[in-house]
Amino acid sequence: TVIQTEVEGTAIQTKGNVVDGQSIQSNSPSMSIPEKDWLIRAPKSSSSRQIGELGYLSAHDEIAKTHYAFVAYTEIDLKRQRWSFGVAAKGCASLKVDPYRSLRSKISKAAVKGLP
Repeated sequence: TVIQTEVEGTAIQTKGNVVDGQSIQSNSPSMSIPEKDWLIRAPKSSSSRQIGELGYLSAHDEIAKTHYAFVAYTEIDLKRQRWSFGVAAKGCASLKVDPYRSLRSKISKAAVKGLP
C-alpha cells in the first residue's frame, strides 16, 4: 500500500499502512502517485545486499522549474549482516547513513564511563 499526504504542494508517500503501531488511512486516495510514475527509485537488491523502500517524497519548484524527489530505503549487507539507511535523491545530493560507525564511538565512550 502506498499512502500519500500533501503538505503545501509536496507529495509524501509511505509504503505500508502502519506507523508507530497505528493503522493509517489515506484521506485522499486520488492523490496517490503510482510507483511506476516515481521520479527516482532506491538502488536494486543484489545477491550481496537487500534493499527495502520505506517512503517517497516529491515536490516541484515552479520558480526554478525543477522537480525534486527522494526515496528512503534500508540496505542490509547480507554477508556482514549489517544494515544502513539511505535516501536516494533527484535534484540534490543523496545520502547513506551507517549507524554502526556512529554507534561504535558512542558505545566506546559509554564503556569508558562505565555506562550500560
